[in-house]
Amino acid sequence: ALQEKAQPSPEHFENLIACQLFQMQDNQRLWIEDESRLIGSCKIPDELFNQMRKAPAILLQSSLDDRVERLCHEYQNIHMQDFIQAVNKVKKRLGALRSQQIIDLVKQGQRKQAIRALLFYYDKAYLHAIDKYQRIILDELSHLHSAKKTAKNLCDLARRKACPSI
Repeated sequence: ALQEKAQPSPEHFENLIACQLFQMQDNQRLWIEDESRLIGSCKIPDELFNQMRKAPAILLQSSLDDRVERLCHEYQNIHMQDFIQAVNKVKKRLGALRSQQIIDLVKQGQRKQAIRALLFYYDKAYLHAIDKYQRIILDELSHLHSAKKTAKNLCDLARRKACPSI
């Protein structure tokens, strides 16, 4: 990802996950963001990933405009060449034409439009993953602004759904 620290080795990554899991209580709930098996070049251990795929999911959504604004703010200090390099890393999935269109937008200083175009790709990939693994979507929560409010709403939702596995 853009602006991220260097990733740990695969072995160190798995050890970091194991250390966090060993520190948890047996009856403690575990919330994991579900995007993909890979986080950059690090792979989520198979056993944990398989459990993630079986667990219920809560779909958090916010408007496209809110997401574009949040990403523009988060990546405001990214140099144009780094942004272009990141687009080129997913060029195979985006397609040559869409990649070039996004790169052209970046070069023209239209970062918002470039991010909006990238989100189209990522949204499509997320929806495909949800369909592929036939995830149980408990609910959709929209317009959550603070981490504290989000956490409270997630806990309330879990209690309402009486789902013991989350």
